[in-house]
Amino acid sequence: MTTNDQHRYPWGRFYFGAWLTNPTVLFATLKARGMAVDLLALAYCSERPGYLVLQGKPMTPEVIARLRGLDVAEVKAALVELARVDLFDRDKKGVWCCPQMLADLGFREGSRKRKQRERSEKAATVTGNVTGNVTPPNKQTNRQTGESVTFGKTADADYQRKLRAAEEAYANR
Repeated sequence: MTTNDQHRYPWGRFYFGAWLTNPTVLFATLKARGMAVDLLALAYCSERPGYLVLQGKPMTPEVIARLRGLDVAEVKAALVELARVDLFDRDKKGVWCCPQMLADLGFREGSRKRKQRERSEKAATVTGNVTGNVTPPNKQTNRQTGESVTFGKTADADYQRKLRAAEEAYANR
C-alpha cells in the first residue's frame, strides 16, 4: 500500500508446488494457510515489501483483523501457527515478515542491478550514444528466430499485412 511503486514489481513469485508439498505448511490448519495467502499479499504490497507494515508502523493482529474482517483471536492464533511452520517470522523490532519473500525480493533486486550494470558496461563499449537501458519497446528481436519484431503502430500495420497474406494464401490453396 505504497504510493510510490516505481521500484516495485506488479507481480510476485509464488511457488505452487512448494506450497502444496511442503510438509511444514501442510501441518498448518486450512484456516491458517488461507490467512497466509492474504498475509503474503499484504506483505508484498506493503510500503516495506516483505514486511507487514502500514503507514510506517508494524501491523498488529488487531490491524490485520480489521483489514481482513476477521476476529483478532483468529489472527493471533494463525500468526503463531504460521511462525511455527516458518512461513512468517518477526524481525528484531517485532515486525512480522516473510523470510522467503525477503530472500526472493533480494535476489530479484540483485539480478536487476547486475543486468543494469552489464547493459551499462556493454553500452560503454559499443558507442558513446547508447545507454544501458532496455531495448526500446518499439523494436525487439525474437530470441528463438532472431527475427526483428516491431511493436506499436508499425506492428499493427505489419500484422494486418501478414494477416491479409495468410488469408489470401488460405483462399488460394
